[in-house]
Amino acid sequence: MQQSDLNQVYYGPAVPSSNAYGSARRCSSCFCCSRGPGSLLAILGLTIFMLAFIISMSVFLFFFVPPGVVVYVNEASLAEFNYSSDSHNLRYNLSLAMSIRKPNKRISIYFDNVEALAIYDGCLFDFAVFSAFDLGHKSTANLSPAFQGAQLLLGDSAATTYAREKSEGYYYIDMNVRAKLRLKGWVYKLRYNQPNIACRLKLPVPGSSGTFKATECSMYYF
Repeated sequence: MQQSDLNQVYYGPAVPSSNAYGSARRCSSCFCCSRGPGSLLAILGLTIFMLAFIISMSVFLFFFVPPGVVVYVNEASLAEFNYSSDSHNLRYNLSLAMSIRKPNKRISIYFDNVEALAIYDGCLFDFAVFSAFDLGHKSTANLSPAFQGAQLLLGDSAATTYAREKSEGYYYIDMNVRAKLRLKGWVYKLRYNQPNIACRLKLPVPGSSGTFKATECSMYYF
């Protein structure tokens, strides 16, 4: 039998050792990749940024998110409310007494460019303008909007709505108060653009036995 010469030079590919295979298996894991000082500094910087952002938002929400302002229409008098379906003319005489109260003492609120809008069946029929005022810590502001006169209501449904509500004994009038708001806490100030106070009033037909009940309004900031 002819034996192969084991001393001949082998020119084939190198056979990897068992250590090389073990090393390849270990490096398949991401933990095998070394992280340099730059990566650690980036992670540290991102962590600090996130903590600062969370703390800043917490301070903002605590001091500057508008506090719970409570708005009521306490009294209402509807002396006249007559609509002519022929001329589409509405004659009205409405006076209100409302209160705007800030029950907490975190910040002060300043109301600028204040106006009250009287709306019936989606149509604006009058408005009133007020001087600027502020709500300090746990304070209340009182407003007395009054609307009197005559106005054309050109909406297609005004006549139908008026006839139905008159037969039911109550008219539903919307009163919206708009303003520019400035909030102040310590040395910080923030302005909100035209929050809206929406009041849905259920007013008894003049001369009827119905009574008006104090109504809480909703306040929207955006």
